[in-house]
Amino acid sequence: MINFDNFHDRTIAHFVPSPLTYREPDFVSSSGSAYWDIGDSVIRSSDHWAGQNGCSGQASCIWSLGLHVDPGEWASGVARYRDFVPRQYVDIYHPITKDDQIAAQIIQSAGGALPYPEWQSHSLQLPCWANKVFRGPSLLPVAALRLFKEDSAVQHVVCAQQARLDQILSGTDRIIIGKRMSMPEDHGLPCDM
Repeated sequence: MINFDNFHDRTIAHFVPSPLTYREPDFVSSSGSAYWDIGDSVIRSSDHWAGQNGCSGQASCIWSLGLHVDPGEWASGVARYRDFVPRQYVDIYHPITKDDQIAAQIIQSAGGALPYPEWQSHSLQLPCWANKVFRGPSLLPVAALRLFKEDSAVQHVVCAQQARLDQILSGTDRIIIGKRMSMPEDHGLPCDM
């Protein structure tokens, strides 16, 4: 349950313009924003609101205000705790293109890794799902270690995880390449709230 103790921990909320309450704030952040707990809601007074004046959010939160705020101006708004939405980690997808399929075939046919100069001869960009690794003290895929061991002149290798190659070559239309914090649209909320 979201309340004054945790509303500021990775949440999305839309504040409605509101006058300030006539008492000292219950909390003032390091950026100077002031907060008042008013039972079922919180009032915020600030000069930075998501979507305005280059502000994309507040720390791990995205809080917007239903009012235009000029640069350097302060505005206050109120939001009910029940209207705060916790941000979650969501998957980042990469759509598989023809170039991804070609790159996966090249890497697969090379046994999972090939020297970087050979990769360059194919005139393909390095896909986001592959890695360019170098000879050195790092955790390297087995296929890259094999190439480094076979040829001491090889300094850089392009490689990919076998599971990733299998996924791409299976004909899937997209793959997961990472995670990010959710945005308003991930929760069915308007982007500008």
